[in-house]
Amino acid sequence: MKLLFVGSQSAQSVATFEALVAQGVTPGMVFIHTPDMPETDYPHPFPPLITQAAREGPLELAARHGLRAIAGGYRQLSQCVYACCPERVIVSCYPVRIGETLLKRVPRGWFNIHPSRLPEYRGVAPIFWQLKDGLNAIGVTLYRMNSAYDLGPIVDRGALRLDSYLSYSEISHLAGRLG
Repeated sequence: MKLLFVGSQSAQSVATFEALVAQGVTPGMVFIHTPDMPETDYPHPFPPLITQAAREGPLELAARHGLRAIAGGYRQLSQCVYACCPERVIVSCYPVRIGETLLKRVPRGWFNIHPSRLPEYRGVAPIFWQLKDGLNAIGVTLYRMNSAYDLGPIVDRGALRLDSYLSYSEISHLAGRLG
C-alpha cells in the first residue's frame, strides 16, 4: 500500500478525501479516528470545534469507492501503519498527536493539512482563533509532519476568503478541499 489517508468524521476530512479521489489520488487505506475510544480525553462525541460532516463521512465515501477503511483510536492507527506499511500518509483533521516512532515508520513521510497559515495559529481549533481575531480569510497549510507540533517543513500554503454567513462546518469543508 502506497498511500494512507488519516482523518476524522469531520467536514475537513470529508472534503480532503473527496478532493483526493476527484484528482485520481486513491488511498490504499483510510483510517478514521473514533473519538469515543478509551485513550481519548473527550467527553463528547467530537472533540471541541471539530464539526461532523453534514453529508457522507469518510468511511461511507471509502466504502462507496471500494476502499479499505477502518476506524479506531491511536493504538489501532499504530497497528494499521505497522501492518500496511504505507509509503506516505495524508492527514486531515486528525485530533491526536502522532508520535515520533510512528512518524519515522513511513518512508516518504506524513503530510498534514492544517487550517491556518502556519506557523500562525498552530495547535487546536485554528479556524476558531482566526474567526475570533476577525480575519477575512482563513489560511491553509500543507506541511511535512515531524516531532515538533505544527512546525514541520511547509510544502504549500493558501488562503480562502470568507464570504458572509458561512458556518463553521462550511469553512472546515472549504479548508479541507483547499488543502
